[in-house]
Amino acid sequence: WSANDIPVNGEIVVTGKFRLFPIWPVNLPLPEAAFLGNGTPGSVLARTESYINGVPAIQSTKLELNRDYEFKTVLKGRVPGHHHVHPMINVMGAGPLLGPGNWLTVTGNESDFKLPIKTLSGETIDNLETWGLGRVFFWHGLWVAIAIVWLVWWLRRPLLLPRFRALTEKGGDRSQLVTGIDRLFGAGLLVATILIVFFGFQATDAAYPRTVPLQGSRATVEPLPEVPEQVKVVVNKSNYDVP
Repeated sequence: WSANDIPVNGEIVVTGKFRLFPIWPVNLPLPEAAFLGNGTPGSVLARTESYINGVPAIQSTKLELNRDYEFKTVLKGRVPGHHHVHPMINVMGAGPLLGPGNWLTVTGNESDFKLPIKTLSGETIDNLETWGLGRVFFWHGLWVAIAIVWLVWWLRRPLLLPRFRALTEKGGDRSQLVTGIDRLFGAGLLVATILIVFFGFQATDAAYPRTVPLQGSRATVEPLPEVPEQVKVVVNKSNYDVP
């Protein structure tokens, strides 16, 4: 741990070394896909860099049993407080493996946090945490509004008893359950939804022509060179203290 106290937007570097022992639980999947993360009480830190054996650990990778790996993560203070933080390896199907923890104090104001980045295309984003939120709110609001209109269309008329009587009583008029106007309204809303999706896709594709699929592949990380074994342990007998 490079520090124990950092301000909001300050960085801490966590480095270390780990080995996956050959005695792996037989009921758990092998580490065919593992991801270097950090165990924190919520999103109190932002991880800006991560490496395994010098290889960027942005994606998952395969790890070998009984081999050594070095890791490095760069964390940025986001939420003030006294936080207990662990380096962590997440193994698909097996869960998280926590490393030694440490108490970290983050000082300052959360409202001051910013996460600026420069994209591969040269574009500068002042704060990745709030970038694109306007578009997210717009689309969520649009679909919620359409859903409300659809519900209000059906809720504006009596629902339970008249419909129950129309379905169960002899001579009930079922033609009034779904009228011709209802069908026209449903067809119009369906066409409008398809058009919104189509033109929305066209507008988004034009605004963001370069896209990268998340977790589209897995990184290849070679383990550290093997060292000669100096100690070999053979288990002949085990005693368990069961309370």
